[in-house]
Amino acid sequence: MTEQKITLSDLLQRIKQNEVWTQLFLVSTGKYIAEALRPEGWREEIIDDLICRDNHVANTGQGAFSHDEKARIRAHWSELSPLLKQLAEHQDEPCFEVYPRIEQFLNGLTDRKHWAEAHRLAVSLQPRIFCTVLSDIDLEILAEGLKKFTTADPWQFLPADHKDCGWYARSYAMTQLYKSVLPGWDTLAYIDYPWQSKVYLQQLNSDEERRDVSLEKLAAFFKANKNVIFTGAPGTGKTYLARRLAGHLEAHTGFVQFHPSYDYTDFVEGLRPAQSDSRGQLGFARQDGIFKRFCREALKKPLETYVFIIDELNRGELSRIFGELFYCLEPDYRGPECRVQTQYQNLITDESDPFKEGFYIPENVLILGTMNDIDRSVESMDFALRRRFAFREIRASDNTAMLDVLGDLKDKVLERMNGLNRAIWDEETNTGIEGLSPAYQIGGAYFRKLSLYLNAERNLDEALQDLWNYHLQGLIFEYLRGMPESRQLLERLRSAFLSADAESQDA
Repeated sequence: MTEQKITLSDLLQRIKQNEVWTQLFLVSTGKYIAEALRPEGWREEIIDDLICRDNHVANTGQGAFSHDEKARIRAHWSELSPLLKQLAEHQDEPCFEVYPRIEQFLNGLTDRKHWAEAHRLAVSLQPRIFCTVLSDIDLEILAEGLKKFTTADPWQFLPADHKDCGWYARSYAMTQLYKSVLPGWDTLAYIDYPWQSKVYLQQLNSDEERRDVSLEKLAAFFKANKNVIFTGAPGTGKTYLARRLAGHLEAHTGFVQFHPSYDYTDFVEGLRPAQSDSRGQLGFARQDGIFKRFCREALKKPLETYVFIIDELNRGELSRIFGELFYCLEPDYRGPECRVQTQYQNLITDESDPFKEGFYIPENVLILGTMNDIDRSVESMDFALRRRFAFREIRASDNTAMLDVLGDLKDKVLERMNGLNRAIWDEETNTGIEGLSPAYQIGGAYFRKLSLYLNAERNLDEALQDLWNYHLQGLIFEYLRGMPESRQLLERLRSAFLSADAESQDA
């Protein structure tokens, strides 16, 4: 049941801004505006900053320009520069006639349409009139959230003469809405509000925790075992679900992603370079690793829950990372009665240090790992570690809440996902690609990327083709590598994905 609606002003009181990001945004947009107005023209390094994946205005992720696309854009920058200058000269009013020309320029030089990149250029040069919610779908999610949970009308400031200007008109209207509730509001000082509002309102969605995997059951399972690993096929949302579960428990959260170079000194403790005296001489000092620091924090609030998430757990060399901590990982061996002597125990001289007599994992610390169970490194997992964790498989069909970002397209995209996964391996008929299994089915995290390719008209077929070309095809090719007739099998799966709607209608 939806809670009583609040005003937009009340909503903003509940939101915490990312102050570090806001400062980077202020510096970066100021730099880009000044460069656009510079008589001598743009310098190469500033161009590179502006069109990179994360230019401190927004991160375009998988929608970023490729290396070759950036090279072509730089080569024709003299054509784009006058358009950007027009934007920089108009800080308080939209230039609706200029934005389509920028998009036309980019589309003429790139292999696919980069809508988010075009939107980001507008924000970078006109930060006072646009918000940093770059995706049409994300902007619509924000609007729907405002309608559902607040008394605000998100489109009351939509310019009447430019309603057909897509994202630019809607982003302008959204920014004007936020300005209207904060008299004297400086857009740049609170530029993070719209995005943080979207995140907050999504969390308020009253149906979220009743869909897909039951968080209540998972929470009970997690608390009973204390150490849990989510396994599953690529993209099933294991990390996404881990964060949701920690949020459901209202836990303090730590996070690390293991990789082959990660070791004991990163995780538990080790010797690190440190200034040893006032003359600046360098020496080495014992320093806590990320997990030991997390456990120190947990000791300060023993009645509160602390969840430490280890992403890609199987990619690390686990014996080298955990060392003697294998002992105190046992769920029954938590607390000060089960201390272990760490490798650098003799260097702890502070009598007030809670780990002076040995390290232990506090009772209020839960550990949640994730691993892709078709990864080759799974085979080398230490059996001692396997015994200390409970395993919960997350299947592609278990965790589809992440596709909510697709709005009313979610059901259609689920049909495509299910069609492809049945072609990989259908558990009902026990048929599919010989050599594969349900563990190779592909989860919602891959299909969520569809939002990167949907344009203002939501051209679903074109976006699905892009999703296949840039994300699914490479993964499936690796599945099929070395198989007889791998090319034919790849085409068979491609057809199953791109023709799912037609098949479902024929049925």
